[in-house]
Amino acid sequence: DGRCLKDIHCLELAEFRWTLKQAFGSSQPSARYGHTAAVWPPESEIPGRDKDSEFLFVFGGHSAVSELNDFFAFHIESSTWVKVDTGRQTSGPSKRFAHKWDWSGLKT
Repeated sequence: DGRCLKDIHCLELAEFRWTLKQAFGSSQPSARYGHTAAVWPPESEIPGRDKDSEFLFVFGGHSAVSELNDFFAFHIESSTWVKVDTGRQTSGPSKRFAHKWDWSGLKT
């Protein structure tokens, strides 16, 4: 329907059931579409990893009025958002949406 959203739904694979996560934190991303998101670390990188260390990273997208280049981390266990300061605001990626995000290995 063309609306920008800022909610988080998680699929519980054991029950194959969707749950709506209530998010906390003073620096939450604005509503958006066309962003990229990835869970880190992926299961393929660290089998049996500690669930307390999982984050959902979100970059860019499009708000109701413009493109974005902000970067956020959502700590999955505590449902807490933090804005990530990369220290590269002038040399980082430009504003973008409908893009792709890839990484290669743990050192990336």
